[in-house]
Amino acid sequence: MLKRTLLTAVCSAALFVLSTSSASAADNHKISFSFSFVDHFDCADPVQISSAGDEMVHKFYDADGNLIRLSFTGNVIIEFTDLTTGTTYRPNSSGPGTTDITTGWTTVRGHNGAILAGDIGIFTTAGRVLIDPDGVPVDMPNHVISVCEALGTTTNTL
Repeated sequence: MLKRTLLTAVCSAALFVLSTSSASAADNHKISFSFSFVDHFDCADPVQISSAGDEMVHKFYDADGNLIRLSFTGNVIIEFTDLTTGTTYRPNSSGPGTTDITTGWTTVRGHNGAILAGDIGIFTTAGRVLIDPDGVPVDMPNHVISVCEALGTTTNTL
């Protein structure tokens, strides 16, 4: 469950906005968020993960007025701090992303500050990432950076 916390935080905020809006509401909603937690599982050292963002959620409808797609743009800042050494890693997190409501698949493009993916740990990417409805990345670019290695520690293996 912790493995998907970061990835689903923005999507959950967006879905909350949508659940409080009618289909006739504006097609764009601004969301702001911040969170921080300690990850004791992915790296050999505990890592403080902090994030804040101001994003715009763009909603798209089919001809019958049914919501079919969400697009996320805006500013997201994420910072990783190794709590043992004090080393900090702050990758570019410029996004953007799109979720197909009808299938549950998400595509994120550009620089992505954090992807949590089960057995392979926590990492950042540059390029297109395809994420299945369960939050598992199934197609990733070649440019992947291990957050644990960027902090000077190792990735825990399960």
